[in-house]
Amino acid sequence: HQRPELIHVHHSMLWDFAAKCGLPTVLHIHVLQARLNALRGVENTLSATAQKEAILAADAVVCPSRAVYDELVEVRPDIRIVGQGINSPSTLISRQATPMQIAYVGRFADIKGTREFIDAMQQVISNYPDIRICIAGGLPDNARSEKRWLAQLETDLPSAQFLGWLDADELRSFYQRTHVVVVPSWYETFGLSALEAMSHGVSVVAADCPALTELITHNEDGLLFPSRNTQALYSAISTLINSPTLAHELGLRAAAKIR
Repeated sequence: HQRPELIHVHHSMLWDFAAKCGLPTVLHIHVLQARLNALRGVENTLSATAQKEAILAADAVVCPSRAVYDELVEVRPDIRIVGQGINSPSTLISRQATPMQIAYVGRFADIKGTREFIDAMQQVISNYPDIRICIAGGLPDNARSEKRWLAQLETDLPSAQFLGWLDADELRSFYQRTHVVVVPSWYETFGLSALEAMSHGVSVVAADCPALTELITHNEDGLLFPSRNTQALYSAISTLINSPTLAHELGLRAAAKIR
């Protein structure tokens, strides 16, 4: 998440250093820059160029999902999928049925669906005023952009609780108090927040974008909705609000699946 020019310099320096030392290079793709540019309607950027060069130059390339594999296999036929692992809790915490807490976890960004989350939750507040909304995350490496997003969130969702960026222990406690986590991304290379929530028995409402559909089976261990469709997102959330039993069952099946 550093500035593009620094990414380019670091890749060049690391690759040159590895060559001088006779060391092999392994590149792990956790952000697919070319795909992000396409989603944002942006022409080629330095960060995307640097990543393409690194993909071609590395001795080995690994990625976290089939979605990324499918995008890069023609460029790197030897690319390997290595999914991300987490420590699942040994026991699940019993949550109180009411009031339901709905949460957003992660970075604030257009491609993360932050705007769609805000718009959908405005409808939730209007129709279900007792629902608690909590937001854990931000942009710790971009204070200016984070400030802009927080201003939008505080204006449009004044009743929401803003917790900032949580450490591992705080995040575990947060999931134990949460009934539904919303993952409205336009695109994901993996979907770690969805995986974390599922492991804690939290019901997940996620966009049907690549990678997330590898983690979640609709109506079996979570709910999927068409990416960037605010009304469909609201509909999925209201389904769980109106059926806490379904939310609970989806969460239990999700936890079993992740373990």
